[in-house]
Amino acid sequence: MVPYCETVEEVQAVVATTKWHPLKGEYLRRAVEKNELPSKETRKYLQNRRKESFVIIGIESEPAYRNLDAILDVGGIDGVFIGPNDMSTSLGIPDDYSNRKYLRVIEDIIKRCAARKIPVMVHQQTMETSSKAIKLGARFVLHSTDGRMLQRVMQNEMNALRKVAGATTASAKDTVETV
Repeated sequence: MVPYCETVEEVQAVVATTKWHPLKGEYLRRAVEKNELPSKETRKYLQNRRKESFVIIGIESEPAYRNLDAILDVGGIDGVFIGPNDMSTSLGIPDDYSNRKYLRVIEDIIKRCAARKIPVMVHQQTMETSSKAIKLGARFVLHSTDGRMLQRVMQNEMNALRKVAGATTASAKDTVETV
């Protein structure tokens, strides 16, 4: 997974490194730009050598969004990752994940990738934003972080304990007052 890809050249370098190494020079350029390899044996060898390698690129800015079709034309991309914080900030609406501009961009990226059979992953922090990403067509949702999940669980449990403590205190006051 390579974050913050904005240009065709950046994505070509990622694909070249991940899919076509050890090719270099002219042969590498042909492999990346035209999907041409020196032989069928070379193609089979490289495909087997890299069969467990995946290229996931981060489309996390307005320039990347503007270049999306050219970037996807590179080929060899197995998935797209959308970073909401970076994308919303780049769009001039930091962390405003309910903003129509942000939602239109996310939905458009997902549709354009789906047309090329490239799955999209979105990293969201809340049930609401993760659900929205799924409804927009995201195939993968990176939901929250371990730190945030732990924080939420602790917060919920502490709030529940506060309620118990409050009810117990109120009950104890009632008992004391009636005695």
